[in-house]
Amino acid sequence: MEKPVQIFIADSQRIMRDGLRKLLHGANGYRIIGEAADGIELVRGVVSSRPDILLTELDIRKTGGLHAIREVRRQRPETMIIVLTDSIEERDVLAAYQAGVKGYVSKREGSDALARAIECVLQGQVYVSPWVSGVILQSYLNGETSPKTGSQLTLREREILDLIEKDCPAETIADLLCISKKTVLKHRSNILKKNKARGSKRR
Repeated sequence: MEKPVQIFIADSQRIMRDGLRKLLHGANGYRIIGEAADGIELVRGVVSSRPDILLTELDIRKTGGLHAIREVRRQRPETMIIVLTDSIEERDVLAAYQAGVKGYVSKREGSDALARAIECVLQGQVYVSPWVSGVILQSYLNGETSPKTGSQLTLREREILDLIEKDCPAETIADLLCISKKTVLKHRSNILKKNKARGSKRR
């Protein structure tokens, strides 16, 4: 008998976690072995339970998804990560893959998209749903974004921006990312400059 695929679920909303558990547990040999409501619980839970797959949202509470993903990749690199999120913005998709995820699925899609993502990842492939990739491609065709820009945020800057958007003060961000407050402020300054430059190019 094959060993069940062990999955860990992380989402800030309990209704999402409950829904994913009912959808996946017992189906196709999947077994839900844990869940988390914030980034701190996520990292602790994954490291202790050692799942095959982590399903997580990108905007998870307390740490932000990118920081949690990077910590999982550092402490438990064997776990394959799939992002299940509301965001289909190019910057979020690229940042997630740069952080080490293997799959990216929009919450606006059906359960079949999540099933395909899990199967692709288990086969060692990288998955981005056609719906998400289609939206990004259309934005290029419409001239709304450019694949290369000097104003693009680095992964660390995107990580810090996520925490700033969650109203985290500089001291908290520094503690979470294990960097100095001075470094946080420098990154914040760079983010403001890049966003200003991007805004100028659009005018």
